[in-house]
Amino acid sequence: MKRCPAPLVAVILERFNAREINALQACECLGVKHTRLYQLRAQWLRNKASFAPRCSGGNHKKPWPKEVNDLLEAYLRQGERNHALMADELERTLHFKRSRTALRAHVARMFAHYLTRTSTLKKPRRRWQRANVGELWQHDATPVELWDSEHPQCMIVTVDDHTREILHVSVWPRETLWAHFQHLRAAFERHGIPECLYTDGFSMFGREGLDAVTKCGRMLRALGIVHRVAPSPQAKGKVERAIGTMQRRLVAVLTRHGVASAADCAPVIAGHVAFWNARHANRTTGVTPDAAHEAAKASGRVRYRPCPSARLLDLHMSYQERRRVSTASTIEFQGVVWPLAPTLKKHVWTILHPENEFWVVDSEPEPLHPSWPVILGRFSLK
Repeated sequence: MKRCPAPLVAVILERFNAREINALQACECLGVKHTRLYQLRAQWLRNKASFAPRCSGGNHKKPWPKEVNDLLEAYLRQGERNHALMADELERTLHFKRSRTALRAHVARMFAHYLTRTSTLKKPRRRWQRANVGELWQHDATPVELWDSEHPQCMIVTVDDHTREILHVSVWPRETLWAHFQHLRAAFERHGIPECLYTDGFSMFGREGLDAVTKCGRMLRALGIVHRVAPSPQAKGKVERAIGTMQRRLVAVLTRHGVASAADCAPVIAGHVAFWNARHANRTTGVTPDAAHEAAKASGRVRYRPCPSARLLDLHMSYQERRRVSTASTIEFQGVVWPLAPTLKKHVWTILHPENEFWVVDSEPEPLHPSWPVILGRFSLK
């Protein structure tokens, strides 16, 4: 209305009200939308003599705070283009809530020089799910680059099949079976023991039905967890999608926090994962993981078993090897001779927590027997 004098506006409104022109013609003459046209006519009818329309159109919203724009620019400068992530971080860290659509429009308007291309969303794929919480955990890992190192770091993610809840995310200097053991132990202690663990066919996990002699298979057997191996990446699509989402989000968040070790990652990851589980509805189910968990709990569909004591986890979640005992009751382990309590045993077993400590016991631990054998020595490797 800024470009139209008030008398001209009044004339057009009078012709429109007398039905000399229709609404489309009046909107074209005034350069306004239908809603604004009827607002102007109501104002004109109330006071024809002193009718003076005010300016319409334009951006009347307050500018976004500087700290919001600074955070957005920090992410854009490091190459991040995930608008959903940036919207979540604004709400989580600055309590500034905007929809992903509004944020995308703001970024396109204020930071167009950072944008190169847009990606299209893939159509969601329907997937079956288990009926109970804790009935099946999907587990996987992916390489990430967070700090300078000779090799990439490793991000491990575990997801509940029924709720899509991200149960635990951890970052390690490199992928090892011991990293998976420590990750799973933290998840067991927090949530409980699931009925089944679903992994890929990586050799460190063993083969389904034939993995009782592997370190991972023995551990799962001791804890009463069924091991299933996915025949293809698509078969464990829930964790594949979750790990891709967490990789895109957490690498950006952790990079902005300047993490330099695995220990620095844990508190940042915990806050982001908790926010994700509480606020993000799954595209297939339409509910958040936390809401799905509460619904299952209310209807008695939780299958977790209590986690064993820390002492039993020390025994079962370990590397176990047979060693020969010398006549002086010593063993050689990692190039060092270690003295034991006097024993007549010709062979003993080591219970190893890599780079931390190990125990020596007089007989092979039995996975289905929940107790320690006689301990002949305990040694630190730090």
